[in-house]
Amino acid sequence: MVEAKRNTQDGVIRQQQWLRRLFYVLLLLIGLGLLTPFAIKYAIINGLISLGHQQVTVEDVNFNPFSGVLQVKSLQAKVLGKTELEVELLSVDMDWLPLFKQHILIKSTLLKGVRFKVEQGDTGQLNIAGIQLPATDSKKQTEQNASESGWNFGFGQIHLLDNTIQFSSSNFSKEIKINDLSLRDLLSWEASQAAILSFDTRVNGGIISGSIDMQAFTNPPVYKGALKISDLAVDDIVSLAGGTLKELKAVLSTDLNFVLAIEPLGINYQQQGSISVRDSLIGLEGIELSQQQVDWNGELKFKRLDEQINLMAKGDLLLTKHQHSLASAKLETQLESASWGGELSMQTRSGKTDLTLTGGVKLAGLNSQNNQTKLSILQLDQLSIAGIVLKQLSDIQLQAIQFDGLALAKNPAAGKPLINIAQLTLNDVKLAQLADINIEALTVNGLSADVGINQQGKVALFDELLASLPLSDGKPEKDSATKQASLLRIGKVDVIASKPIVITTKTDTDLVKKKVLIKHLSMAELDNQQANTLTPFRMAATINQHSKLALDGKIAPFSKKLNAQIRSTLTSFELPEFSPIIRKELGYDVDSGQLNSDISLNIKDDLLDGNVKLALHQLVMKPADLKQVDKMAQQLSMPLDSALSLLRDENDDIELQIPIRGDVSSPDFDMADVINTAIGGALQGTVTNSLKYALQPYGLIYMAAEKAYGIATAIKLEAVAFKENDYQLTEAAKDYMQKIGQLMQKRPSLKVRVCGVATVGERLVLMKQNKLADKEHLKDVVSEGVDVLHDDLLALAKERAQTVKSYLVDHYKVSEGRLFTCLPKVSEEKGQQARVELLI
Repeated sequence: MVEAKRNTQDGVIRQQQWLRRLFYVLLLLIGLGLLTPFAIKYAIINGLISLGHQQVTVEDVNFNPFSGVLQVKSLQAKVLGKTELEVELLSVDMDWLPLFKQHILIKSTLLKGVRFKVEQGDTGQLNIAGIQLPATDSKKQTEQNASESGWNFGFGQIHLLDNTIQFSSSNFSKEIKINDLSLRDLLSWEASQAAILSFDTRVNGGIISGSIDMQAFTNPPVYKGALKISDLAVDDIVSLAGGTLKELKAVLSTDLNFVLAIEPLGINYQQQGSISVRDSLIGLEGIELSQQQVDWNGELKFKRLDEQINLMAKGDLLLTKHQHSLASAKLETQLESASWGGELSMQTRSGKTDLTLTGGVKLAGLNSQNNQTKLSILQLDQLSIAGIVLKQLSDIQLQAIQFDGLALAKNPAAGKPLINIAQLTLNDVKLAQLADINIEALTVNGLSADVGINQQGKVALFDELLASLPLSDGKPEKDSATKQASLLRIGKVDVIASKPIVITTKTDTDLVKKKVLIKHLSMAELDNQQANTLTPFRMAATINQHSKLALDGKIAPFSKKLNAQIRSTLTSFELPEFSPIIRKELGYDVDSGQLNSDISLNIKDDLLDGNVKLALHQLVMKPADLKQVDKMAQQLSMPLDSALSLLRDENDDIELQIPIRGDVSSPDFDMADVINTAIGGALQGTVTNSLKYALQPYGLIYMAAEKAYGIATAIKLEAVAFKENDYQLTEAAKDYMQKIGQLMQKRPSLKVRVCGVATVGERLVLMKQNKLADKEHLKDVVSEGVDVLHDDLLALAKERAQTVKSYLVDHYKVSEGRLFTCLPKVSEEKGQQARVELLI
C-alpha cells in the first residue's frame, strides 16, 4: 500500500517535472518566435549598413519557426538620400524535414516589388544596389565550391513579381522590368526531374517571355524551351561591342523553340522558329547599312565538341528595304528586297573548314546612285540566282543567273539610261577560287541604249558614269606584272529581240538622231586564257528601219595587240539625216542621197589594212560652210562638188574604193582622220584616173586658180588651142572637143568653166595690122602701156569662149546651164598659146 502510494507520488513528481520542462520549452519557442523577427530585422538593417548603405528601414518582419515561413515587408536602403534598394515583399517558405536528409529545400520564394540599381564604372566593376562588389577569383571560387559536398539544395518555386532593375554605365542607362518570373522544381537530388523557368520581362520597351525546362543537374545539363521577344531595342549594344562598329540600332523579335546541352568539352544547340530584326542601322568606318526588316524562319543546329565545330542552317532569309551608303564616293545603294532559301552547312576540324551551300537567291528593286552627280549608276528590277551549289569558296556552281530590267548610267534629267537590258541570262556558271569564271551561255534579251555624243565627240553619260564610280588609289597592284590573269570564259553570247539603240550626235546647230535595231548578234567562245584565238561573230541590224547593216568576222578581244578580221555591208543608208555632221566635216549640206558600203578590215597586231567600197546614189550636196569647203578643197586639190561630178555615171551614181591604213596603237591615231584622208586620196586618185582615161591622149593638170578665177583650187584640163587672131576651131581642137563632149555626156552633173584667153603676141599682130608698130614708136607704145587694142583682144578671147560653148551645145547637146563662161583675159606673158581654158 505504501509502495503504491510512493509510486503514485513519484509519478506525479515526474509529470510535474515534464510539464515544467515543456513549459520552459514553450516559453523558449514563444520567445524565439517573438524575438527572432526582431533579430532578423536587426541583422538585415545592420548587414546592409555594413555594406555601405546609410539609411535602412524595414516596415515588418514575420517569421514562423514551426511553418518555416519568413516574410520581410517594405525594405528600403538609401545612400546620400537616394534609394538604392527597395523591396515590397520577400516571402520564404522553408521545409525543415528534408534537413534530416541533408537536403535544403525552400518550398517557395516570393520576391515582389523589388527595385534596385546596377551601376558599371569605367573599369567594369559593378555596384549593385549601392553595394560595391569586390573582385573575385572565379577559379578559386569554383574550386572551393567543388570541394563542398554532402548537402543538396532545391527550390520548390521561386517567383519574382513586378521587379525593376535600373542599369547604368558611362555609355547608356536602361530599365529592366521583370513582370513575372518563376522557377519550379529545381532539386539537385532529383537530377532527372526538369525544373521549369518561365518569365515575362520588359527591356527597352520590348517584351521578353518564354518557358524553359531545365535539367541542370544531369550530365550533360539540358535546357529546352521557347523564347519570345517582341520589339526589343538593341541600340545600346554598340557601346559594348567596340572595335570598328560606330553605330547600331535595331528592334529584335523572336519566336523560337530550342534545346541546349552543355557537354564537358563543348555545347550542342538546336533551334527552330523565326527571328526578325526591323529598323536596323549599322555604322562602320566609311559605310552605313540600314534595313527596314530582316526575317529568318527555319532551323539552326550548332555543335562544338573539343576543336570540332558543326553548323547547319536551313530555312528562308528575307531582307526588306536595304540601304547602304559609302562615304568616300558618295554612293548610296537601295534594295527593295532580297531573299535566300536553302541550306548551309559548315564543319571545322583541325583548322580546316568544309562549307556547303545550296538554294536560291532573289533580289528586287536595286538602285545605286551617286549623291553628288545624282546619276543612277545601276538600276535592277530583279535578280534571280537558281540552283546554287557551293562546295567550299573555291568551288561555286550556279544553274542560272537572270537579271531583269537592268539599266546602267541613268540621269534623272535625261530620263533614259545609257544602256537598258530587259533580260540578261547567264547559264551554267562556275566560279573557282573566287576568281576564275566559267559561263556556258550569256543571253541578252531586249537590249536598248541611248547614246548621246556631244560636240567634243564624247559620250557624256559614259564619262559621267566613270566620274561617279569610286576612284582607285592609282597604285599598281603588287606583282601585277607576273600575276596570271584570272580565267574568264563564256561559251557563247547571243543578243536577241533588241529594242532600238538611239544614237544622238550634237553639232553646233543641230541634233542628228539615228535608231539602230539589232536583229541578232552572236559570238562564239570567249576565253581570256586563249588570248590570240580569233572568235567568230555575226550581227544583223537595221538603221532607221530601212537601212540594213551586217557584220561578221573574227576578233581576239583579249589579245594584248588588236587582232581582227571584219567584214561589214551597209545598204540604203540615207545621208540627208547626217547632213549636220557632213556639214561639220566637209562644209556641205546633203539634200538627198543614199549610201551603200562594203568594208573589209584586217587588223594584225594593231596594224590596220582595209578596203572600203562606197556607192553613192542620187547625191545632191550644197556648200554651207565656205571655210570648211575651202579646207576640203585644199585637201583634195579640187572642189569637192567638182570631184564628185566627175565621178557620177549616167545614173548619177558614184562608186569609190578607199584603202585604209594605220597603226591603231599610235597615240595620235584617229579613225576619223584616217577615213577622211583616205576618202580625199581616193577621190583625187579616182578623178585623176578617170580623166586620164577619158581624155587620152590629152592630159590634165591641177592648178591653183585663186588669182586667176577667184577659186581656191580647180582641175585644169588641157586647153583648147587657137590660131593667133582667130576664133575658129582647128581640126585638132575639134577632136579634143569630142572627148570633152563625150565626157560631159557620161557625167550629166559635170559642169565646166569656159575661159577665153588672148595673148600679148596677138596684140603685136593687131598693132602691125593697124600700122602702129613702126620700129621707132613700138617701144614707146608698149612701155607706156598704151591699151588702144585691149578691148579688141578681150572681144577675141570672149568670142573664142563662145565658140567652144556653142560647139558643145550644138554637137553634143550639153545643157547651157552646165557651161559657164569666165571674164575674158589677156595674157601678158610672152610665148603663150592663144586658147580657151577648161576648168572643172
